[in-house]
Amino acid sequence: NNKINFEVFSVLTHPTTLNRSPIRCEFKYNFKLDTTTSIVHLEVSNLKSKQTAIKTDIKLQVYNTKDFGKNITSFFTGYEIQKEFMDGYYGDLVIADLNFDNLEDFAIKVEDSNSGSIYEFYLQDKNHKFVKDKILSSELAHFPDEINKGNNTLVRTYHIGANEAYQDTYIYNQNSSSYSKTTRQIY
Repeated sequence: NNKINFEVFSVLTHPTTLNRSPIRCEFKYNFKLDTTTSIVHLEVSNLKSKQTAIKTDIKLQVYNTKDFGKNITSFFTGYEIQKEFMDGYYGDLVIADLNFDNLEDFAIKVEDSNSGSIYEFYLQDKNHKFVKDKILSSELAHFPDEINKGNNTLVRTYHIGANEAYQDTYIYNQNSSSYSKTTRQIY
C-alpha cells in the first residue's frame, strides 16, 4: 500500500501542562500521503463552520515518508511541547500562532537538510483560510527557536562552521501583515 492517511485535530491539549482548561478543537487536518510520489494532499477543515480552510498538494522531500505524520506539535495548545527538539526538527506538523493574531497557523515539514528540517508555513487569515507565507517558507524555512508574542518576533539561531553563529529575527508588522528581517552575528 503506497498511501498513508491520517487526521489530526488541531487542539489536542494537556491542561495540566498549561494549567488551563482544554481548548475546543477548531480545525481538522486531513493528510493523504502517496509514498511513491512523496506528494501529500492536505485538506484543513474548520470544525465550527464546516468549511474548507485550505486544500493543497505539497511535494515532500523528506527521506523517510513512511514515518511522516507521527510527530505533531502544537505550540498553540501545548501539545507535545515539553519534548526535546533537536536539529531544528519540531515535528512533521507544527501548530503555532506565527503572526500574533491569536489564531492558529501551521508549518509542515517538507525536507530534511544538513541545517535542520525545512518547513512550509501557512498563516490563517481573518476569513479562517490558510495561505502559504512566502517569506517564512523561503527565507526562514526552518521553524523558529523562539516565538516572542510580546514583541511579535520569530527568532532563529544558527551556526556557520565552528566559529560563527548568527541570529535572524523576523519582526511581524500587524499593520502591513508582513515580516521584516534583521540578522546579527552572535560570535
